[in-house]
Amino acid sequence: MNRAKLYLGGGCSVMVLIGLYQGLSGRSVSSVVYLMCAAITVIIAIFVHGLEQYKELESKLFIGKPDYYWHSAPRLTHCYRIPIGNRSKAETIRNVGVQLVDIQPKPEPYTWGSSLPLQWKDTLKSEGSTTAFRRYRDVRAGTPEEMDFVQAMEHQNSITINHSVDEISEQTIPLPPSTYRITLEAKGDGVPPAKAVFEVGMDKHGKLQCFPLGENFCNQLQNEHGL
Repeated sequence: MNRAKLYLGGGCSVMVLIGLYQGLSGRSVSSVVYLMCAAITVIIAIFVHGLEQYKELESKLFIGKPDYYWHSAPRLTHCYRIPIGNRSKAETIRNVGVQLVDIQPKPEPYTWGSSLPLQWKDTLKSEGSTTAFRRYRDVRAGTPEEMDFVQAMEHQNSITINHSVDEISEQTIPLPPSTYRITLEAKGDGVPPAKAVFEVGMDKHGKLQCFPLGENFCNQLQNEHGL
């Protein structure tokens, strides 16, 4: 309502200025001009404000910055989750899944194919469980859901990717020469996919690090590699 009042006030100010011009200059201004100003003011107040509200309601996925969390396993000191959110203030996005769609440089050997579904937070299966992973979740407006992404023990020679493929037991990749650049893609029903690129590697102290490379870098990578 405050924004709508602002638009109405702006239009009314224009009409006041026209009236002042008419009084000071002694020139007559057609009533049509006043009517047009009034009509444009009302249209802007209704439709521009309505468009802003619609954009706030529109469902749109986003991939957030990595969240560090503590793990109870001995020496597993650095673990990261990725928030998967919905920018809408009202609509729920159904059946959202997140996949690893590219990793550079490619680790050897690499048996995970062109995409690898990641694991939602709190869906870790107990050893020997035959229950299938739940790969999809509904993402409501507000608090994001989280994906378990990468984790590693200090001074180890491998990094764990938390995937949700029952047929693949291997979850580790060797340390890169410097860092990996990992591209993630989130998809849901009726919305455009969201992509993000993360730099993952060990620092000089042997601790896992994970940093987002930003939307511009992601767009550049998509243009270069057709991701």
